[in-house]
Amino acid sequence: MNQGAAFRHLLLVLQLVMLEAAVTQGKEVVLGKAGGTAELPCQASQKKYMTFTWRLSSQVKILESQHSSLCLTGSSKLKTRFECKKILWDQGSFLLVIKSLQIADSGIYTCEVEDKKKEVELLVFSLTAKVDPSGSSSSSSSSSSTSTSIHLLQGQSLTLTWR
Repeated sequence: MNQGAAFRHLLLVLQLVMLEAAVTQGKEVVLGKAGGTAELPCQASQKKYMTFTWRLSSQVKILESQHSSLCLTGSSKLKTRFECKKILWDQGSFLLVIKSLQIADSGIYTCEVEDKKKEVELLVFSLTAKVDPSGSSSSSSSSSSTSTSIHLLQGQSLTLTWR
């Protein structure tokens, strides 16, 4: 990839990140890569177990617990792809862990604990750059190009190196 193309790709990624920051200001945002795992946080004000519920778009119940050792699933599409972190419940932390992330999992998730609702926005993405082995960037697919996936997660940095 030549320097100009690499710089344009970096600018595109930065613009996407800045756009999301502007749109979701004041809301908890979790970024995850397609195929990976995301942990959506939900913290109670007290460090003890409490009943809680996770919902998708404030409607579809994903997960709930009425007892400190029981994790009940709702009827959502995530039913087989979530994990309960029961070990953290006694600390007042009720994470929703979603495995095998799909782009369609992006959305607003709501945690209800202590009669309070906390919204967390999950953004799932996959960024693929096509690189032409001859050194010039290619926007079209060809048999001589290779595909490299670049994934950014919240808190990680991106470094581009070209030769």
